[in-house]
Amino acid sequence: RFVNLRVFNDALPENLQGSSIIAPNERKPLIDGFWSEVGARPFGNLVPGVGSRYWSPSGMGRVWKVPGPKLLYGKGGSVEPRTNGRGAEAYYRERLDALDRYGCYKAPATVGRTFICAHDERATDVGAVRELASEVAKNLQRWLGFQFSIQLLPFKDPDDCQVKMERFRNTAGPMLCVIGRDDQSYFDVSLRLGGYRPKRVTFPTLYRHYRFLTEGARVRGGATDHAAGRRKWDSFTHLTSLDILQQIDGVPWVCDASQHDALLVVDVSRDRRYYGMALMVSRPSGSDVAFSFNTVVHPKLNVRRDAIDATVLKKEMVDLIRRRRGDEPLRSLLVIK
Repeated sequence: RFVNLRVFNDALPENLQGSSIIAPNERKPLIDGFWSEVGARPFGNLVPGVGSRYWSPSGMGRVWKVPGPKLLYGKGGSVEPRTNGRGAEAYYRERLDALDRYGCYKAPATVGRTFICAHDERATDVGAVRELASEVAKNLQRWLGFQFSIQLLPFKDPDDCQVKMERFRNTAGPMLCVIGRDDQSYFDVSLRLGGYRPKRVTFPTLYRHYRFLTEGARVRGGATDHAAGRRKWDSFTHLTSLDILQQIDGVPWVCDASQHDALLVVDVSRDRRYYGMALMVSRPSGSDVAFSFNTVVHPKLNVRRDAIDATVLKKEMVDLIRRRRGDEPLRSLLVIK
């Protein structure tokens, strides 16, 4: 009776994902019932018992809301932060709406005008690949303000794709690569096509979201909702487009002001085999905002612990900061791990 099965929502079949969500008004009775069953001292006198009351902040000084910054877009557009009621939700939803309306803050002028969608020739549904390429191209055209021609490029393996990409060396722009699920394909694409900076999408991920578009999504109660399926597909294509925009050095939006010149984020992968660092510089420069963003990923020596060797981490952090664009020193840096 002390063994409980815990399954992440994304590991469930699509028709069960909605049923795993427990409504807020149902949680408290379940929690109370659990502790009533095991008692206040389930481990005896080895550890302190469980309190009879739910935790709550001891003072209002310990609770605060972090307001979002004002966001700047192309064509002089902006999104103001909201703090009243459900304004935070509207603020985050409005970010993409404003991107569609105003375009991105910074568009790379030298990017090629051919959007390459390379895919493994073993694709069982080329229509899904074509639909994804079309949606992503539309998003990029709307955000960047210029047209792309779409080129579907089937390949046998990453080596074959590398050879075929030689035809587009002078015209290649954004690149999307749809590949198999195995980790080796991910590695091979990075090794062979790294110079083109492709965004990688696996077939299982694509087909799952394409079914949302064509068949709808299951909602609570088991019903099929085509509008909800469309929203899931749109979310998937928007996030894919944003990743590609970043790969070609486009900047969707920037903060109007920040307490720090730069933000450095360090994170360790789930399997502890890699760690990544992202450096974002955003500071006023005349009437403009000087912005740059760089990301690096490194293999981790000790895979048994989350900790990163301090000497190695220090060296990589300094190298990343030195590689940023511009020579003006940073006045302040916020580091988050």
